[in-house]
Amino acid sequence: MVGLESKDQCASCPTGYFCDDGTFDRGNKCKKGYYCHSEAEEEDQKGLECPTGYYCLEGTKLPTACPDGKYSLKGAESEDDCTDCREGYYCVRYTVGSAMMICPVGYFCPEGVDAPIACPKGTYNTYEKSTSDKKCVSCPAGTACDVTGIADYKRKMCPPGYYCPKGTISPQACPAGRFRPNMGAAKEGPVDFVVNAAADEAACYSCVPGYYCPTKATVVPELCPRGSFCPKASDWPIKCPAGYYCPSGVAAPKPCPPGY
Repeated sequence: MVGLESKDQCASCPTGYFCDDGTFDRGNKCKKGYYCHSEAEEEDQKGLECPTGYYCLEGTKLPTACPDGKYSLKGAESEDDCTDCREGYYCVRYTVGSAMMICPVGYFCPEGVDAPIACPKGTYNTYEKSTSDKKCVSCPAGTACDVTGIADYKRKMCPPGYYCPKGTISPQACPAGRFRPNMGAAKEGPVDFVVNAAADEAACYSCVPGYYCPTKATVVPELCPRGSFCPKASDWPIKCPAGYYCPSGVAAPKPCPPGY
């Protein structure tokens, strides 16, 4: 423009171009690997190098994002400079750049992903930088891995009243006539309940004599009532027969004494 009277009348250099001598020339495009805001003074304006995860063609106004799952170094000049995210990592794009993030435990990341893939239900993975689902192994017996992306199966112990074989997603209820007061049962059983046992057999217990376990998933047995008896593994009290008497909590009827 001619005839300007003050610098306030000077027009800003258009985006994508640079103006180094006070005039606009369409041949003065921003350099590849850079982007130019308005008022750019140089083809490689300081502070406007193309950020990671993006590329900038000649004359770029704003950086172009690499496709999902791809990554680029700072100053990328074309889409060819965008490479697949490394296996064991995933690529996250931000407004001002991108980053390769380490694949976390409980997940796996093949080459070229923009988000980690969770290990499926029934499995867990304790390793970072996993590259395939081969690192997702079945949760051990006594656990219920009912969600995806599990890193520590010990936080998913089988609940009381249930048992969980290897790779369990949904715990299975101990049958009526059995019980399980603590976590971690691996087998249906039954096994005999022993107070203060040195080792837990990790199974559903037979209902103890003198008690009954009326429903599936019983946690605490119920005391056998008076007038009934409850042998081992009872799911319901049995009426005391004629000629016998039954106080509460007995496993077998007691005969009435002679003369009664």
